[in-house]
Amino acid sequence: FDESRQITRQLLEQYSQQDRFALDLNLLLAKNYDALNENEAIIPLVRQMEIILSQEHTQNPWYPVWVLYFKGLTQIYLGELESGVQAYQQALELLPSAPGGPEADVIPLLHNHLGYLLMERNQPDTALFHLEKAYAIWQDNPGVNAQGNTVRILTNIGRLYKERFQPDRALRYSRQALRMARRY
Repeated sequence: FDESRQITRQLLEQYSQQDRFALDLNLLLAKNYDALNENEAIIPLVRQMEIILSQEHTQNPWYPVWVLYFKGLTQIYLGELESGVQAYQQALELLPSAPGGPEADVIPLLHNHLGYLLMERNQPDTALFHLEKAYAIWQDNPGVNAQGNTVRILTNIGRLYKERFQPDRALRYSRQALRMARRY
């Protein structure tokens, strides 16, 4: 990852920040930092991507969705949960009508993070809807790092059932997450 980040940063220095290629590079770098849970490093990238999107019309409908995903992620990191909820809801509204391909990996991520934030805001029914939707998507279409993401979803669902005083369901999901994590 270090070499990849270094090359990406060098390319960013060579190309205009208002260029679509710079947007691709910022997204690549943000995905790299996300994989390493280095959320603080994503904050300036999100700001730069928002600037680029505001100045350039893009044909790729996934750009704004990914930017909003990373914006929501940074808002969680900064403790701005309401802003995170808004970013994820907006991203889900912007999803292309026929989602598919590798870019669609963001869809279950959006539902998982939104479900987590709604749990934090004490909205368990809506949270469960999004968490179960994320889980169903990953079960039907396992993508990149699906196993690790599924562990997170199962953990969130287990936690939600625990908070709803449903210990049998909580235990079932938590055990499933643990079994999967051991294989991961």
